[in-house]
Amino acid sequence: MTEAGGAGLRYVVGMLLGIHIAAGTAAVVIGLVTLLMGKGGANHRKAGRRFLWSMAVVIATAVGLTIIAFNPYFAGLTAASTVAIFSGWRVLRRRRPDLDPSHRATWLDWIVTIAVLSVATALLILGWTGRIGSNLPVVYALGYGTSAYALYDLYRFWRPLGFPFGPNLWIYEHLVKMIGGYFGAVAAFSGSVLVFLDPPWRQLWATTVGQTLSVILLVYYYRTMNRKTASHPRPS
Repeated sequence: MTEAGGAGLRYVVGMLLGIHIAAGTAAVVIGLVTLLMGKGGANHRKAGRRFLWSMAVVIATAVGLTIIAFNPYFAGLTAASTVAIFSGWRVLRRRRPDLDPSHRATWLDWIVTIAVLSVATALLILGWTGRIGSNLPVVYALGYGTSAYALYDLYRFWRPLGFPFGPNLWIYEHLVKMIGGYFGAVAAFSGSVLVFLDPPWRQLWATTVGQTLSVILLVYYYRTMNRKTASHPRPS
């Protein structure tokens, strides 16, 4: 590569990295605001759209940086964030496949999910064959987690009315996936900023908190909806 070409590439990397950091910081702040808001209201939806756009910029710049200079940890984090945010958004358009055929998966859902699963599988193979030298526990966590998300979604695309389908399933999926995507952004932020923490917990603490919060909120909303159903039974 010529000197001018190298300088141009460094400029592109620097520009992408700057946009990535700015969008990531915005996503961490906006995501927290969205998480703390009452669910389903106009303000929650507005903040959620802003978080979605921030994460879209984060993911797009991450893909560009990964293509320019491959890094297994960065690739795994990008894949995990993509499947969580993309699926968490798309499930809002697939709420009731039992009532409306247009609520079933489209070619876009299949292509993105299969692409993300391919990246996760490739990272796991690199780890199994000893070709990842650093952050291996985190890469494994990202690879296995992304694969689980993607395989679950592919099953749901194939059998939209199969187990565990229910009229409220989309709420639980949206909740878990968007929280997962948010804490993925927090993990990336922590990995770059909280340097006083030792790896791999510099990143894993965020995913641990996110998973714990997902379980707590799942139980809460499940019980809340069951109480509403019990107090407003369907007419026979």
